[in-house]
Amino acid sequence: TALWALGLPVPEAELAPLLGPSLVDRLIALGVLKRDAGDIRAEFSVIPSDGLLTTRDFDAVITGKPAGDDYVLGIGPSTRRLAALMVPTPGGLTLDLGTGQGFLAITASQWSSRVVATDVNRRALSAAAFSANISGRTNIEFREGSYFEPVADLRGRCNLILCNPPFVIQPSGDRVCFTGTERGDRCIQHLVEEGPAYLAPGGWLSVLGNWTHTDESDWADTP
Repeated sequence: TALWALGLPVPEAELAPLLGPSLVDRLIALGVLKRDAGDIRAEFSVIPSDGLLTTRDFDAVITGKPAGDDYVLGIGPSTRRLAALMVPTPGGLTLDLGTGQGFLAITASQWSSRVVATDVNRRALSAAAFSANISGRTNIEFREGSYFEPVADLRGRCNLILCNPPFVIQPSGDRVCFTGTERGDRCIQHLVEEGPAYLAPGGWLSVLGNWTHTDESDWADTP
């Protein structure tokens, strides 16, 4: 609890007998733990959620440092909403675009034969892969890249595509997970226009998104 949930330093002499010295060394090599003057600190928070172990960055109030552009968000209301809306496709191929901490990919891996999860944030991919491993999920492949760039080989093959994209429409900020790099609602437009080409017959594209409403026209005109 001190190490993974609260972000507190734990003396290595106390931690090593619990995890084993070799596991401590391996987690340090992976960048999950860090040695600090005889103590061990966690670089990620690891907490249980819905029967899974999930990984995220500690909040700035715990670290005392501002979040960088590679900050890994935890499981928020929008992630849970999309998880509740996804259409299970047992035995199929699921694509999770912008996987973040990996919760959607790991959830879908329970009934998908194969899951491919992508993100532009290499730190998020590391966190998601770590979560998948400690949750015992071996059917998830992680790829680095933007939108559909790293998955050209999956065109016309996906039974389910999931995306919970950056959800704040404002000038690009310091966290890609919040504001992305696209102007206005170009992010959601790109997903809706390009996504269907990657679906297999009868497949589903499940996306959450916001769009801009800049004048007095009907708000539903844009979608």
